Amino acid sequence: MRFLRRLFFILAIGAALLFLAIQIASGFLLKPILERQASRIFRVPVHINHAGANLLDASIWMKGVRIENASGFVQPDFFSARTIAVDFKLLSFLTQEFVISRVILKDPEFNIEIDQEGESNLAYFTGCASTQLWKWVGKKRKLLHPIGRYTLE
Repeated sequence: MRFLRRLFFILAIGAALLFLAIQIASGFLLKPILERQASRIFRVPVHINHAGANLLDASIWMKGVRIENASGFVQPDFFSARTIAVDFKLLSFLTQEFVISRVILKDPEFNIEIDQEGESNLAYFTGCASTQLWKWVGKKRKLLHPIGRYTLE
């Protein structure tokens, strides 16, 4: 009986330390990963001041987000926001579904323009995002659920 208590205690401490290590690592690793992936999706530089994850809430947050505008447009940025937070259904990662339960945008600013050739930067960015989304969905074969709640602040 004593052995089981010690084993349980050691496993509990190990799980807590692993959880803490992942939380701390997310603060260092998530920002460059998100910047790189967003830049790859939108084909323009993306800047994020800070990023992190909360494993208990199954959420990712980013502060100071800027997506530079595509070439040929006047405004320097297409999008900026003070904060973006995305909440997931944690158990959906174990199933054939991917559920985003909420998206929060604080102080979002979209600069939608039409260039000299009559093309919209909004059409450019939505085209980039939808192309990448369909590539991702096709590979993973997961169903995407619509976002249940979104908040603009």
